[in-house]
Amino acid sequence: MQTRLDEILFMETKIKNGREGTIMALIKCPECGKEISDKAENCIHCGYPIASLGKEKYATDQYTVILESPGVNKVKIIKIVREITGIDLKAAKEAVESVPYIITDKVSLEDATAVKNKFDGEGAIVSIVSSDNKNIKIATTESNQIRCPRCGSTQITTGQRGFSFWTGFIGANKTVNRCAKCGHSWQPR
Repeated sequence: MQTRLDEILFMETKIKNGREGTIMALIKCPECGKEISDKAENCIHCGYPIASLGKEKYATDQYTVILESPGVNKVKIIKIVREITGIDLKAAKEAVESVPYIITDKVSLEDATAVKNKFDGEGAIVSIVSSDNKNIKIATTESNQIRCPRCGSTQITTGQRGFSFWTGFIGANKTVNRCAKCGHSWQPR
């Protein structure tokens, strides 16, 4: 009986946040769904900015997903827009070409995050905003990953240009990006 009481006291002191009487609450990260402290500035698992959301995040329970840029794979993005919205091919093509476009409106945060993750996988830039106040951005995609300009793949290797039979060593020390999927080579900017 004494060991069970010791375990409970140990758990209470483990959860306390250093000050007498304040207890840390665990909340779920809106991005990855794992439990984190409510006092954390960023999610320790995925880096999602919890503190920058402010209290406005919890004021609404309906969100809007906005397509800001389709990226390189427009055909795949059109397919995803058709799948989510149920519109025909011509309307989906016009929607993707005339960004920003509201994909879904007045959905839960979990549904909005699921839609955003579908678009993130294909390289599109998508934002989640509050349905009540469009100025409050909940999440946005930061596109800082190198992609192939031809096929949109992220399997990029960087190396030297190499020796050529015709030009010899001229330009052999220049850096070149190569796509592992389609074989396209280009110079980084």
